[in-house]
Amino acid sequence: MKRGKSVLNIIVFFLFLFLIALSPMLLTSYQNESLLNTPHITVMTEIDQQLSSTDEKSNISILDRINVIVNVSTQREGVMTKQTIESSEREIVDYIVGIYEKQLSILHYFGALPTLPFSDGYELGYVAKITYRDNNLPSITVSVWDLTIFYPDYSVFVTIDTETLTIYSLEIIIENSDFSMDTSKIRFKNFSRYLQIPDEYVLYNRTDRYNVEHYVLLFDDVIIPYTFIKSNKYLDFGLDIE
Repeated sequence: MKRGKSVLNIIVFFLFLFLIALSPMLLTSYQNESLLNTPHITVMTEIDQQLSSTDEKSNISILDRINVIVNVSTQREGVMTKQTIESSEREIVDYIVGIYEKQLSILHYFGALPTLPFSDGYELGYVAKITYRDNNLPSITVSVWDLTIFYPDYSVFVTIDTETLTIYSLEIIIENSDFSMDTSKIRFKNFSRYLQIPDEYVLYNRTDRYNVEHYVLLFDDVIIPYTFIKSNKYLDFGLDIE
């Protein structure tokens, strides 16, 4: 009887040692499971969310997409088709204008645009969907909306990629003599950073006699010319494709 009790005590003792040795592994397993089941929340601003969603919309770089537009427009090496959208198609028009106004808020965030008053009473001058197909880059098709909007104090001419929702060119004209823009801190690189183009790819070319600044987005064999004009009555980030 004593011998049996002694054997039982030995078994209990070794079982106790086994549990002690196993406890770190059990604790680690519990912590890992707890981490997997715990939600991790990353706080993003509205601008961050819009930029993130833009990044995920296309696996083709902005430079390559703009390059298609430039090649087809200047070298005629491809096909360009245009589809006019009637202003009476209010649902489509309001959707496009809503995207455009969100992109303006991102431009303002990057310092490429002064504060402008929006108005629900805008008048649509023109909207069309233009599609570019470059013979040299047959795998890439780029479509943009060309948009003209008239507000009470100013007019806007803008080109927006239908897939990435990125503005590629923007022209603002102030028509009200009592209204002006503060463009003193706006630089072309504010716009190129909005396009998510690294600064080292942005080269200043010259300023012509009309005070128009000329820039080039340069990467490998891609060369994209831009013009930049600013005053308190006029602002233009334009693709130089004419």
